[in-house]
Amino acid sequence: MRALIITNLFPNRVEPGRGVFNQQQFAELAKRCDLTVVAPVPWFPKAAWLRRLAPRWSKYAQVPDAETIAGILVHHPRYLVIPNAARALYGWLFFLGVRRTVQRLHRETPFDVILATWAYPDVFGAALLARRLRRPLVAKVHGSDIHLFARGPVRRRMTAWALRQADAVVAVSEPLREALVRLGVDPSRIVLIPNGVDRERFRSKDRREARQVLGLSPEGRRIVFVGSLVPVKGPDLLLEAMRRLPGDVCVSFVGDGALQEGLARTAQAAGLNGRVQFAGRRPHAEIPLWLCAADVVCLPSRSEGCPNALLEALACGRPVVATAVGAIPGLLRSGECGLVVPPQQPEALAEALASSLEEPWSPEQIRRAVLANGWEESAGR
Repeated sequence: MRALIITNLFPNRVEPGRGVFNQQQFAELAKRCDLTVVAPVPWFPKAAWLRRLAPRWSKYAQVPDAETIAGILVHHPRYLVIPNAARALYGWLFFLGVRRTVQRLHRETPFDVILATWAYPDVFGAALLARRLRRPLVAKVHGSDIHLFARGPVRRRMTAWALRQADAVVAVSEPLREALVRLGVDPSRIVLIPNGVDRERFRSKDRREARQVLGLSPEGRRIVFVGSLVPVKGPDLLLEAMRRLPGDVCVSFVGDGALQEGLARTAQAAGLNGRVQFAGRRPHAEIPLWLCAADVVCLPSRSEGCPNALLEALACGRPVVATAVGAIPGLLRSGECGLVVPPQQPEALAEALASSLEEPWSPEQIRRAVLANGWEESAGR
């Protein structure tokens, strides 16, 4: 079987950490079928003087047209993005951006099936291509692309139309499957396939040893947050919870994003500077060390599907305090691997963190909870 994967969530030369979960799943999938990835990036002119005016977008000018990542050939066509405007057009702009590349690849060696991940604009653009090429379409949705970004009336209709064109829709959690049904997707076409975890990379390691490698103090109790510093991931809620925790508790935010500067100002104003660390975005290979350095890992998300940061924390034998969104309640198994709190309640989050920091958790028992959730099983399904 020859498969074409279309997704914006995939690593590239300037964003090696982008969509690593897709890279891991597709690398395993590549062992089972012949696949090519089309991972479009926003168009930006190559003129050097323009790069200084828009540093956030100019980096995409440095992405090559094609590269090999994890043994997979990846093409990077460009599509026009108008920041904060005309989002109803993104699906059409996405389609126009990838159309020529996909048609050329299909002429050279025809595809048997198209797999698109992220509902809008990716699945929308892929649905138009699947119709044109007369090929079956499998859509994979992740969580926020349905729960959060499909709320606007126009985008919701376009997302619903695209998903109804798919021959199968992969959901990573049961709540996400239910949301798809509410969007009008035929339940018989929905397949539940949770995300996986790299069980070799993410293993339990001595906490003091991990802290020593990272240059962290071996003393005190540490909470670790891994993810983008954006509203949907709730880092602001964790920072608010920190105000209510004892002075020997510190937190490391591993990741970057639009909220970072504001979070830093809030931490300073609250007198938390010595207890809050912004480690920035770190290479994926380093994430196991940060997780193992933690006494507790925290995921205070406002919306989720099946978060890989949670699976990776459990594989490292660390308890997790997280909000009751997406697949999280089922993964934490009623207190066996951590604690679940209602979303957007920093007081409840602080109480759960304080409680978990006192609990004598068993790393071996926590790790056993995810031993069946490997990427091999995920790709096979």
